Amino acid sequence: MSENTKSAADAFAELLAVKKPTVEHLKTLALLEAAGGAFYDWYLAGAPNDEVRKLLARNGQEEIGHAHRLRRVIKLLHGEDFEIPPLDRNPYGAVPAIK
Repeated sequence: MSENTKSAADAFAELLAVKKPTVEHLKTLALLEAAGGAFYDWYLAGAPNDEVRKLLARNGQEEIGHAHRLRRVIKLLHGEDFEIPPLDRNPYGAVPAIK
């Protein structure tokens, strides 16, 4: 994967303007979804109780699920294998430090 210099916000804004998504747009969307899972995990640290933690954890898992479904879409539409990288190699995976 090429080195990315766009922020997640910039990448998302670019996707909103797309009229006909390419395989690269789908890959970017998958990476953003996977990174979204990490943000829900980050919010877990400040959750006030177990019920909220469970809901946030489930949302994070669903984001990862979205990324993996997009991976399958990429394969079906473009015949290309695309692996969701670990968070430390996801260009949009940086989350703020927990204070």
